[in-house]
Amino acid sequence: MDKHLTTIKAYVSAWNEPSEDKINRAVVNHVAQNVRYCDPFTDEVQGVKALVKVMANVSQSFPGVKHELVGEPAVHHEVGYYHWTARLESGKTIPGMDYIEFGPEGRITRVVSFTNAADWQ
Repeated sequence: MDKHLTTIKAYVSAWNEPSEDKINRAVVNHVAQNVRYCDPFTDEVQGVKALVKVMANVSQSFPGVKHELVGEPAVHHEVGYYHWTARLESGKTIPGMDYIEFGPEGRITRVVSFTNAADWQ
């Protein structure tokens, strides 16, 4: 669990980076090259570059947004989930939950993110 917790913390923290370059540097050692990601706003994308673009779009659309891990992730075998919040500059807090899969080397191979789309409007 320790390696998975470190990976999850690094991944959630990477959502706070302001540029694609910084996001890429923050996730490169924690996600697989063929990582898959989807959320209520995004059809599934594949690859680090596509994931980084999604993450950068959130930073650009919501300047100053801060993502935080809430509680302890639950992980068994190579799957898990965790809760997070996104705090907007206005002070509004938006909750979410991610289902996550890891490869045998401990890198993230898939993220399915859940949040209420209406909360982001």
